[in-house]
Amino acid sequence: GAPSKQTKIEGTDLTLTSVTPTRTGYDFMGWSTSSSGSVEYRPGSKYTRDSSINLYAVWELKKFSVYYYDSFSSSHIKLDNKSYGINYTLSYEPEKYGYKFLGWTTTSGSTHINYETGDILTDNCEYRLYAVWEKLPTYEVRYNLNGGYSSSSTSFSTQIKVHDYDLDLL
Repeated sequence: GAPSKQTKIEGTDLTLTSVTPTRTGYDFMGWSTSSSGSVEYRPGSKYTRDSSINLYAVWELKKFSVYYYDSFSSSHIKLDNKSYGINYTLSYEPEKYGYKFLGWTTTSGSTHINYETGDILTDNCEYRLYAVWEKLPTYEVRYNLNGGYSSSSTSFSTQIKVHDYDLDLL
């Protein structure tokens, strides 16, 4: 897929070919004048010097987006990248008050867990992951004045968040 060589006439500008090469797992970024250099020319740019030149393709490893959604919103809560040919370990674990995070699904609204924290993504593609939550139980804490009185004529209670441990109220 290399472009054909071009001929430049002295004193005139040459428009570099717009033909771009391909390489599995990489994005073509442009052309450099050295094999390990950065982009100096883009396809279709002008070459103005009156001298012969060798141009080298500049490649960047292809990246795929990993979008994380919390399942309660249509916008993602985190964005990361997975590089071509490199395994990606799921390490992000969101928190949501009143809920326990169970894992990730690949379908919005689903409760079927496809991935858990620590799982490895190997496919070279974009991922859209949706959090699967379990609603935590809530408990009331009631106050008995036990013969006392309150300046407020209304009773009150509060809710507390319960995690994966026992809670003893004394």
